[in-house]
Amino acid sequence: MDKQKFNQYGKIKFYIAVCFWIFSLSMFASGGKKSVKENKSSEKKINGNRVEDEAVKIDIIINKNSNTDFENEDRDLGKTDEEDGDLIYLDRIQDEEEEKRQKKLEKTNRIERFIKKIDEKVNPVKKFQTSKSYGTWYLIKTDDNLEKNLKNVRYDFLQEENGYHIIKSYFDPQTDKWNEEMQRGWIEERKGNVYLDIEKKYFKNNRNEIIFFDKNYRYMIIRYYNGVTRVLSRYPNNNKISLEDEELDEFEKIADNKSNLKNLDYDINMKSIREIENERKKAELKSKTDDLERRLSENPESVFQIDTIGARKEFMRRKRKEGMTRFETKNGVQNVEVIELNDKDLKNENKK
Repeated sequence: MDKQKFNQYGKIKFYIAVCFWIFSLSMFASGGKKSVKENKSSEKKINGNRVEDEAVKIDIIINKNSNTDFENEDRDLGKTDEEDGDLIYLDRIQDEEEEKRQKKLEKTNRIERFIKKIDEKVNPVKKFQTSKSYGTWYLIKTDDNLEKNLKNVRYDFLQEENGYHIIKSYFDPQTDKWNEEMQRGWIEERKGNVYLDIEKKYFKNNRNEIIFFDKNYRYMIIRYYNGVTRVLSRYPNNNKISLEDEELDEFEKIADNKSNLKNLDYDINMKSIREIENERKKAELKSKTDDLERRLSENPESVFQIDTIGARKEFMRRKRKEGMTRFETKNGVQNVEVIELNDKDLKNENKK
């Protein structure tokens, strides 16, 4: 190979090396820019927040309605709609908390309702209102053989503290006398049953169960501790029971099962022992009032005078003096001066 060809071949090799170096340099520069661009555009998302260059950037939307302002701003900055997922809505957080609270409350309510249903089945409460049962009750049915021959049997349930002062009155045709029995009682509820406890001696009481009472407290059926069943009513006579629907069915079911219950009539024209006693007190009061009026008309001073020991002695002394000042003599009635001597004066005179 001659020298001229050798020089041409060397130049070609140099051109090739320079071109390869320039191409490699350009490729390296473009790869670096691309990696920097990718690092800048990539973001780490942690719990819905955008992390960029170790600095946390949080966009908070206080109200959904104000989201349009941020969307407009995002459009100006060239952001896409996909970035809305990074926004934190405070009202959404509140809704979630409220939803959790409601779920917890519903769960608690379900448990409470379940417990309440069990308690109502095990310990049902009828809530007998003692105040509505005060007053007069008439015995219209009984299976007590002793009471079947009595007349006008009546119970007065009078208020005494939280219980009753019970007065039973009746007329006994065999003795032709009114009788009265007094007891103290109170209401007690246990496991859905209503009891009328009657006080007994030595801190004991008799438990009687009220097996029926209507919502208006017009009828009561009481099963007593000794097995006697009594039907009480607000009305003295009941040719027709004043109940309806379920209450009437329940009443008749209990009454029909007691075949030995006897109906009792109440003679409304016969005065009860309470009425007789009230009339006696009224007559006594009227007698005292009439006597007072008579004394006021005859001698008002005797009514208003203070009755003390001294005043009474003075009054008696004056009466004796007035009675001894006039004597009958042969010459007629003459006034005589009366000198009253005390026991002390007589004793002193004897000593002299």
